[in-house]
Amino acid sequence: MKKSKNTETRESNYREIHWELRPGGMLVQKMDVGDGSSGPMIKIKVSHGLCHYDIAVPAQSTFGNLLSLINCA
Repeated sequence: MKKSKNTETRESNYREIHWELRPGGMLVQKMDVGDGSSGPMIKIKVSHGLCHYDIAVPAQSTFGNLLSLINCA
């Protein structure tokens, strides 16, 4: 049996999905590190006490990503 060109193209567009289990027991699709780097950026100003940060993060970032950036600063 011969595959059509459209079928081959559709099959090559699929990619394996990776999952992660969050602390509350929710199963979610794992984010790829490279997904947000080419998209739009969000500028965030954070101030706590005497510390002030101006941070630019990808639009797909999570709050956890933001916290890790602040902890490294």
